[in-house]
Amino acid sequence: MNKIRISVPPAFKDLLPAYLESRKQDLKALKDALTRKDFMFLSTRGHKTRGSAAGYGFVGLGEIAKKLEMAAISENIDASREAVAEMEKYLDQVEIAD
Repeated sequence: MNKIRISVPPAFKDLLPAYLESRKQDLKALKDALTRKDFMFLSTRGHKTRGSAAGYGFVGLGEIAKKLEMAAISENIDASREAVAEMEKYLDQVEIAD
């Protein structure tokens, strides 16, 4: 599996493991929302993740979250599923560079 290596300012390094773990925990809620077709939850969570990811230096995660937000706003379940799957793959592959 290819890793996605992210370089971040030293001041953020201690915060990132907890941030990434929280995003991984979000996946269960996102999958549950997909099952319920809860587009409001999906768009809200996508929007929040989009904003926070960029702030922590996870540009790729922010782009995926934007896809989720836009798919949910348009109530496109297939695109929403794809975005959640892409987010899960990203979170499995990302690591913080030393």
